[in-house]
Formats: sequence, C-alpha cells, structure tokens
Amino acid sequence: MPFIPPNRYWARPDWKQVLKMLGGGFGNWPAPVGSFQVDLVAYKQKRDLGMSPLEAWTAVKMRPKKAKDSLMTADPLPNNLSGIIPPEIFSHVLARSRATTVNPNDDAADAIVEDPPQAALASFKAMASKAPLRPKATKRKAAKKKAAKSAKRRAAPRKAATRRRAKSGRR
Repeated sequence: MPFIPPNRYWARPDWKQVLKMLGGGFGNWPAPVGSFQVDLVAYKQKRDLGMSPLEAWTAVKMRPKKAKDSLMTADPLPNNLSGIIPPEIFSHVLARSRATTVNPNDDAADAIVEDPPQAALASFKAMASKAPLRPKATKRKAAKKKAAKSAKRRAAPRKAATRRRAKSGRR
C-alpha cells in the first residue's frame, strides 16, 4: 500500500514514467479531465521545465478533494494509478488533503516518505513484466449482415420451383 494512514507513503518504482504517459501525446493515454492525475501531471511538467518543487506545487493549486483522492491505499499495479505522487511533494499533498481551503504553504510535518518494501517491489516488478500499463482494446463482434434484396429476389424463384417439384413428387 503506497499510502498507509495516517502519514506514511512510498512511491511506486515507475511513478515518473506513469506521469509522463498520463501527460498525453502520441501513443499515450491522457489523465481524466478534472482528476488528481491531471494536477500531478501538471506538477511534473512544471518541474521538468525547471521550476522548484514549491513553485510548481503552488502553481498547480490542487484542491483538497483531489488531494484526498490521490492518497490511494490499494497496492500499485500496472493497471492502476496508486503511488504516483512525487515523493518530494507528499507532505504538501497530505496537508492539502486535511485542509478545507487551498493554502500554497500547506505542509504536513508528520509526513513520512519511505522506500518501497522489498516484497512489494519484487511483486510489482513481476506483475509489470506480465501486464501492459495500457489495457488492450477488445474487438467487437461483427453484426450479422442481412441478405440484400436482390439476393432474396434471386433465391425466391428457386425456392418456388423446389416447392412445386416437391408437391408433384419429382426431384
């Protein structure tokens, strides 16, 4: 569990790659509009442009509800977004999740960022090698096509002739 209430956190090993993929672009899938993932992607992009962690965090203005949503307790898997909070801003996210308003100086002094446990790290690597991060698209079954009217018309005389022969006893 990346977030262990009330204040412990460890980031998944591939959090940077996941945030990069959520940023969109060719071949990637975008973060859902209005979600905490959008705010974390914006933070990462601002950091990549050279902003300091505090400047980037202040610019993002993550809402308290989104901060609460980002504190996921589910184990990180290749197909979920648990553990993608950058470790450098976990204390800010934790403080924001406890707040009722946005204060750029929010910081939780009791926040503890740890390295992932070895057992979790090993199981994550094993699952990541087996499952793709992006789910495969499933093909829909093709609808059965109805016979065209012209095909029905051509078949109708044959059926009538067959019925006539059957009544007369000939084959």
